[in-house]
Amino acid sequence: TYPITVVRTDNDDRVLAGGSTLVHGANCSSATSVSVLALNDCTVFLSLAQTEGAELVSVAVGYFGLEVELPLGVYYPSVIAVRVLDDTLERIVDAGIGDCKGG
Repeated sequence: TYPITVVRTDNDDRVLAGGSTLVHGANCSSATSVSVLALNDCTVFLSLAQTEGAELVSVAVGYFGLEVELPLGVYYPSVIAVRVLDDTLERIVDAGIGDCKGG
């Protein structure tokens, strides 16, 4: 699981002493297929149910009427298969490299 953390910042020293604070009550949504990522509130879940990846997915993060798009890259391992045309290992009679007796 990967929680999306929403932080409120302000330049007005009277409000937050010119700093930032974590906020609660943000909402997150995405139109991305659940085969790429699953989203519950503002937590991203990745499991075996996610069978695809995406170079860029967008999660809409909202808080009290403000909304931003959070870009995420979702990568997943893919299966690589190597297949040979001739699977019989045979001795090379003369490769033109001389005597292979060692020494």
